[in-house]
Amino acid sequence: MGLLLPKEGIFLGAIENIGRTLLLVDFGKAGKEYIFNHEIETQREN
Repeated sequence: MGLLLPKEGIFLGAIENIGRTLLLVDFGKAGKEYIFNHEIETQREN
């Protein structure tokens, strides 16, 4: 069963695993999850 994550989260860090970069993102109440960098869009606060 998959998990539907919120659209917004806070980047916490990154690790390398078997030649892939995994990003740790805090999705608030949904928890923290590792995702691939191609699965996100970045947004900076002005």
